[in-house]
Amino acid sequence: MPSLKSSSIFYALAAVALLPLSAFADSRAGGEPTLQDLTKTADSIVVGSCVNTKTAVVGSRSIETTYEVQVSEALKGKRAAGGLISITVPGGELTTPPIAMAVQGMPQLTKGEEVILFLDEKPETISATASKRRSPQSQQGKGPRVVALDSGKFTIYKDEKTGQRKVARVRMADFGFVHQDSAYRKVLRSVATGDMKMVDGQVVPLSGGVYTSPEGRDALAKVKATAPKAMAKSSNQVKGAVDSSGGIVVQNLDEFKAQIRQFAN
Repeated sequence: MPSLKSSSIFYALAAVALLPLSAFADSRAGGEPTLQDLTKTADSIVVGSCVNTKTAVVGSRSIETTYEVQVSEALKGKRAAGGLISITVPGGELTTPPIAMAVQGMPQLTKGEEVILFLDEKPETISATASKRRSPQSQQGKGPRVVALDSGKFTIYKDEKTGQRKVARVRMADFGFVHQDSAYRKVLRSVATGDMKMVDGQVVPLSGGVYTSPEGRDALAKVKATAPKAMAKSSNQVKGAVDSSGGIVVQNLDEFKAQIRQFAN
C-alpha cells in the first residue's frame, strides 16, 4: 500500500500526464513525418538494442526514464558500433512505490528490444520557464533525443511465421493505451507471432518525394479519381504507424535500411 506521500506524488503525476507537449503537437501538425523527413532531420541514425532501463522520481512531482541502447550499426552520423547511448524522457513506471506517469508522444523502449533510432545530437534548447521547472536532478537534455518524439523510433523484430526480420513503428497510444511496460512487451510479442494484424508497408514513391506503402498508394489513387479537390489538399499525407484497416504497417528490415541510406546521401 503506497504511503500518503506516494499517493500525493501519484495524483500530481496524473495531472502532469494529461498535459500535451507542444513539441508533440508541432510534430503531428503536418501529419506523420515521412522516412525521408526523419532521415534528413536526424544527426545520427542507429540500429541497436535496449540493454537497460532506469526509471526514477525526479524532484517532487515528476518521473523520468533513461534508456541505454547498445549500437550495433550506424546508418548515418558519427556513432560507432559497440557504443552506448543514453536517452532520457519524461514519464515511466515504478514498482516501489507503484506509480506511473505517461507523457503523450514519448518514445517507449523495453529491455531486449531491438530498435532503429533517429537522433537529434544538437544541444537542447528550451525556454527559461521550462528550464526553471525542470529538476536539477533531471537527466533530460544531457544526451541525444529521438527526432519527432515517438515517430523517430522503430522496432525491429523477427516474424516467427516467415523468419524474416522486419521493422515497424509500435506505439501504445495508437491502441488507446498509456505507458505500461508489461502491456508493451505483450504487444511486441503479438507483433512477432502475428497475433496482431500487420499490413505490408513496403515503401514506394509518390510524387514530390513522398513515400508510402503499396496499399497507401492504391488508396490515394482511388481517392484522387473520385475526389480530385480533396486529394489536392492532402497529397502530402502518408501512412502512419497504424493502417486504416487497423493493422500496424511493417516493412522488410533490409529494404528499410536501404531506403534510409538512399535518403541520407
